[in-house]
Amino acid sequence: LRGVAMRNVILSAVAVVLMAGSAPAQGTNPYVERQVAAVEAYFATVRPDPRHLSAAQWVLSYWGGAPLEPDGAWGPSTEARVREILTSMNQIGIDVPGTDPFLVTETMIRWITEIMVADVGVGDTPD
Repeated sequence: LRGVAMRNVILSAVAVVLMAGSAPAQGTNPYVERQVAAVEAYFATVRPDPRHLSAAQWVLSYWGGAPLEPDGAWGPSTEARVREILTSMNQIGIDVPGTDPFLVTETMIRWITEIMVADVGVGDTPD
């Protein structure tokens, strides 16, 4: 499977896991909460220019759900999208390296970008 088909398989698998009740309720996984805080810290300290967060919000919007306004401000919608993505990554076994702000953010953005590239038929869908 390649491109959109592989993405749909991955997202379907994540949905099945979430609907099966095996996933912790949102906000209850302390490890994911530390990762979300690390991403927020990254954009507050490492890349404080709002243009960096705006670009990331555009990429995060690709994940699906309600549109995410690329406004360069960390708010509830951005935090919820980051939490959703990190929860899914952890549940399907994507190696999210600890809680280092740079590594967590880089891994998350790279993974979504690889899915975007695969969807247009340029690369393989990441595991």
